Amino acid sequence: MALRRSLCRLFPAVKYSVTAEGAAGPSMQYKAGKHSQFTDEPPKLGGQDKGMNPMETCLGSLCGCVHVLTYMVAKEMGLKFEKVGWSASCEFDPRGLMGKADVQVHWSKLILEGTIKTDAPDEQVQELLHKVEKRCPISSLMSNVKDLEYIASLKKG
Repeated sequence: MALRRSLCRLFPAVKYSVTAEGAAGPSMQYKAGKHSQFTDEPPKLGGQDKGMNPMETCLGSLCGCVHVLTYMVAKEMGLKFEKVGWSASCEFDPRGLMGKADVQVHWSKLILEGTIKTDAPDEQVQELLHKVEKRCPISSLMSNVKDLEYIASLKKG
């Protein structure tokens, strides 16, 4: 117990916070420090299409976190790259969201795909992906879901 307290003092938890506010309707503005963004839905779902919907924002967060870690881990590995791009997609059964069926409301399939421009050997690129996935808190949060098919890949391009 004393060791745990000592480690907690050495490595205190990092805290993030966001505030969100919206009027009647799906549009909402989020703020974190000096930054803000909107989530919304298209008009056919009652929104004004001011921003990505919450599911797209979530996928964007995954791409952003993986991108930052790709930069950090590549630097640690001495792996040089010119650029890297990520895309994320998911599949889910909307009946749960709409209250129409007793099905899981989270996605059943999550695909993360990356392309990296590098001269590094393929083995080193795959090692980079493995290390990034292991250290990315958002990837961990999103992929450790029961009954989820999670696919991640990184290729040279």
